Amino acid sequence: MTNQELLKVYSAYLPYGVKLVDDEYKDIHTLFTVCSNDSIVVKNNEDKGVDVLMYGDFKLLLRPLSDLTKEIEHNGEKFVPALELVKEKEKYKKWNDNAPTIDYDIKIVKKPFGKILKVSKLNQWVIMLSFDEPERSEYFIIEKLLEWHFDIYGLLDKNLAINLNQIEK
Repeated sequence: MTNQELLKVYSAYLPYGVKLVDDEYKDIHTLFTVCSNDSIVVKNNEDKGVDVLMYGDFKLLLRPLSDLTKEIEHNGEKFVPALELVKEKEKYKKWNDNAPTIDYDIKIVKKPFGKILKVSKLNQWVIMLSFDEPERSEYFIIEKLLEWHFDIYGLLDKNLAINLNQIEK
């Protein structure tokens, strides 16, 4: 991935306070802004100052898409992201739960074209999210995945990000 492509990826996470870590796992920063000269500006979490880092000196801390079915903690709140996405779908009038006493079926399904998150109820699909092509989802779903720091660009597989679950809190 070129630096210009990384610039676009990092820009998508800018509004959501995504964290970065250096290659030695010593310093954790918050992404503040990206620059076109192969550098970024970060907030230093310890002294609240800002630093300029060069691409390649750090990696984003992101969650794998497989965490969508597990309880996560984000900004002090614990929830199962797949169920929160259903609530978002209801909020935007894209889904109406006619059987609120019946649980949702949430699973990751392996298909010939790749893995997908499947959320259904009474054999009706509520959410289908392709792990290989998450950009095909509705915008509000992508926005939530970015907010919760999910890796929608495949950076973990390319060794351009660190799995958030591997970093001790």
